[in-house]
Amino acid sequence: MLKDEQGQFAGFIGTITDVTRLQQAEQVTRNLGSIMESFQDAIIVFTLDGVILNWNRAAERIYGYSAAEVIGRLVMNELRQTDEVAYVRFASVYRRFQEATDFVQEVKKMGGKE
Repeated sequence: MLKDEQGQFAGFIGTITDVTRLQQAEQVTRNLGSIMESFQDAIIVFTLDGVILNWNRAAERIYGYSAAEVIGRLVMNELRQTDEVAYVRFASVYRRFQEATDFVQEVKKMGGKE
């Protein structure tokens, strides 16, 4: 607040930021979180690089790890350790195998046949 020589209000210097979109985005995030938590199925949200961003309560119950334990880790590593079938399904879609034989080798390793 600016004052003149007599100490009276003379003006104001400041900035105003419209946070409407930020508040809307935060509300959408809260809504999606509520929806994720209401599912009985495991929901794992991860980046294109496979880094876990979110892990719902059903995933905690099914896989035995809390969200705090897995968020930020690679989904491939977690699935390999906890659920081989889920890992193979995930790997068949998201891993970049050069050849079909590379995928077959990965499945054989999981089954202990190599």
